[in-house]
Amino acid sequence: MRETSTNIMDTKMIDCSSPSSQQEVISSNSCLGSSILLSRDSADTDSVNNTRSTLQHMRFLESTTYKRPLPCNLPEPFNGLWRQQIVEWMYTLVKHCNLRLASAAAASYYLDVAVYKGLIQSPNDYQLVALTSLYLALKVYDSPCLRVIKLGSFVKLGNGELSEDDILRMEWDLINVLGWRLNPPTANCFLQQYLTLLPSRRLFHGEDPTISNNNTNSNNNNNMVRDRIKNIALHAIEQATTRDNFLSIPVSIIAYSAILFAIETLDLQQYYSSSLSSPHLTCWQVETFLLRMAHVANLDSTSNPTVLRCVMLLGRTLKDNPIPASCIINKRKGCLAEQQPSKSKAIGRPYQHLQSVVATSDNGYGNGVTVVERYESDKNSPKHVEVMRY
Repeated sequence: MRETSTNIMDTKMIDCSSPSSQQEVISSNSCLGSSILLSRDSADTDSVNNTRSTLQHMRFLESTTYKRPLPCNLPEPFNGLWRQQIVEWMYTLVKHCNLRLASAAAASYYLDVAVYKGLIQSPNDYQLVALTSLYLALKVYDSPCLRVIKLGSFVKLGNGELSEDDILRMEWDLINVLGWRLNPPTANCFLQQYLTLLPSRRLFHGEDPTISNNNTNSNNNNNMVRDRIKNIALHAIEQATTRDNFLSIPVSIIAYSAILFAIETLDLQQYYSSSLSSPHLTCWQVETFLLRMAHVANLDSTSNPTVLRCVMLLGRTLKDNPIPASCIINKRKGCLAEQQPSKSKAIGRPYQHLQSVVATSDNGYGNGVTVVERYESDKNSPKHVEVMRY
């Protein structure tokens, strides 16, 4: 058997020309054997190469053009609890309206830059810029041609203190402060790219479809596991975005740490589950994913101290904000199930076709703002929006 040395893996690579050699590779080094077997799938190799170039460009933009301000550079009181509550409000509004979560992440970036560059001087400015940031982010990251967000709906959220002219004027000022750079790579964007590096079980069997007797069940299992990982990771990213102590960590590492946390969560669920057939990742899939992340995304979960620190921070943060059960059992693809925020409660009469949701926050001076949103029974679009002070 022929052997060649390689500098990348600092080990010996065995020629896999025969099936017996392939089994020997897998038994001796599962990570290396996985990479060799995966190279047989040309489509998968092309996808990995495309992901590598995309991630390189995104990480370059993340560290240069769209570098986020540090939490120590955000003046009081526009950090800490104020920032957490306003970003949570953004996520609440986006999720209840079935909009893209990346819009809230981008809006938080706009808001942080506006605070850092002195565009905000008062609490009223903070509220106005927050509304404008979300309005602008929905234009950039959502589908305005398909789901039109009326400006009047945002004006109603201002409790009559804001007008459409105020938002339009602030939108122009915000764009100038951002330097017309409106497409920051969010943690959601990195998550989407990282999920393409997650291998499916069918790749372990190469290109021979006869090895797996039930390809349909295997594909369903792969999709279910991928959706669960995505949902848990999205929840972790949301919690990290709302807290300013994560601003010092690049969003690329936050997204990777969220996936690692999701994988660990599924492993624990599988360990304590009475059913061994529940969807989960195999050891081969986890090892292959870690190998791809190290060589494609240049992120090593074992030697990168920032990744390890971020995983620990996510664990502490989510300890106080447990993962909703809907993140694990939800079957809707590509989104979190609608959930009530931790400080929300339902009020009003039991309408037959309408549902009331209340989000309450404290503006720091003891004057809370209550937002009441009533939706149709299909929950597709807001039927009525009211804003009240108490």
